[in-house]
Amino acid sequence: EGDKIDIRGVFTNGGLPVSTASFIGAGPFTGVAGQVQIVKTFTDFGLTGVNQMVHVDWDGNGASDFSLAVSSNVLLTATDFIV
Repeated sequence: EGDKIDIRGVFTNGGLPVSTASFIGAGPFTGVAGQVQIVKTFTDFGLTGVNQMVHVDWDGNGASDFSLAVSSNVLLTATDFIV
């Protein structure tokens, strides 16, 4: 509760200002630099967690340039990140 995932370095290391971050949920990348996609991969029914993948397309080519696997007890949203 209250924890945040800091992804500012993903943008600055890619040469983008963090202001370009745009959360698109689980939808597909649309070729815009800075899109952040959060995809639920599966629920672990033996535990109370949810496995999710966070993908960042920082150059706008429609493909993930950075991915992060997250196991959590809640679904991630844009408010769970520092950008």
